[in-house]
Amino acid sequence: MTKSGSSTSKAKASKASKPAAKPRTNGAGKAARKTPAEVIECLFSFLCERHNVGIEEISKAELSNHAGYGNPRSAGFGEAIKALTSEGLVAKGSENDTFTLTEEGISKKPEKATPKTLSEYHDHFIGFLEKKVKGGSEKRVREVWEILADRQIHDTKDIAGKLGYKNPRSFGNTKIIPTMKEMNLVEDAGKGKVKMTDKAFPQSMVKDD
Repeated sequence: MTKSGSSTSKAKASKASKPAAKPRTNGAGKAARKTPAEVIECLFSFLCERHNVGIEEISKAELSNHAGYGNPRSAGFGEAIKALTSEGLVAKGSENDTFTLTEEGISKKPEKATPKTLSEYHDHFIGFLEKKVKGGSEKRVREVWEILADRQIHDTKDIAGKLGYKNPRSFGNTKIIPTMKEMNLVEDAGKGKVKMTDKAFPQSMVKDD
């Protein structure tokens, strides 16, 4: 075989051996939604889910990533947001590059079973937190919740120690406390200290539980 023929064969073999491109995912290992209707449903459901736990404004970047678009400028994502806005279900938030449900959108949220006890109410938030933090940190969510559930002021270093973290920064990297703050479940109570808010303890459920 000539040198030229050998090079051509190697080039073909190299080209044939390349693995097929992996399908784009939404960050959770699932294939990205492709139809406009699926993207619209995905975004609206996500906004409703976040609204149910007290998070009213979502960044464009987080929304696009959830729907499977790494770039918020992607045409598919832009068209879906435009459709939701045109239907009066979604509007721009108070901060730059955020979106929120409108009153019309809130009225169209899927009905959810109302928690009957305080434990069920807490499980609702814990479940959402576990999905939100991920990366192994979800295994610590319930432990953190149980520590803070006494509604007393806690030093984050003490919380880290109770969870077995030698370095408080490692606990900080779990993003559990920041996410609870974002959901208005936890508030600052001094430098490096936090406590649970009343949101996690509705009076009607505190009396009945």
